[in-house]
Amino acid sequence: MDAAERFDRSSCRLPELRSDLWEGWIFVTFDADAEPLAPKLRPLAALLAPYRMADPVAVETAVFDSPFNWKVLVDDFMEACHHIGVHRETFEPLFPAASSYAPDNEGPYSLLVMPGVQPPAGDPIAIPLPFHPGVAALRALPRPRRSVCA
Repeated sequence: MDAAERFDRSSCRLPELRSDLWEGWIFVTFDADAEPLAPKLRPLAALLAPYRMADPVAVETAVFDSPFNWKVLVDDFMEACHHIGVHRETFEPLFPAASSYAPDNEGPYSLLVMPGVQPPAGDPIAIPLPFHPGVAALRALPRPRRSVCA
C-alpha cells in the first residue's frame, strides 16, 4: 500500500483488542478499560492448580458441526440432572446426578462438581484412565445442603 495514492495507514487498521492469558487460556475483550481478569479468578486458579491447566497439549481436535448456539451445550453440560433420564445407561452410572453439586464461589464463574465413581472391573463403560489427582481438591469444596438435582 506504500504506492497507493492518498492511503492513510493510521485510518485503516483493525481495532486493538485487550487480551489476558490465564492458565493457558486467552481471554479477549473489546473494552480497553476492563479490569484485569486474573485477580477476579484467583480463587478459581487455586482450585484448578492441581490440574496444571496451562500444561496440557492438544493431541487431537474434535469438531462438532452443530446447528445451535454453543452456549446451549455449555448450559446443558453445567447441570447433571438430565443424566438420570437421557444418559441413564452411560453417564448416570459413572457420574450420578444426585452426587453433583454447585458450590458457592467468590468470583464471576460457575462451578459444577460431578463426583465420579469407578465402575466395576469389566464394565463396558469403564474408563481406562485413572482419576486425576486434582479431583481431590474439587471434592473438598463445601457441599450445599442439597444436590443440584434434589
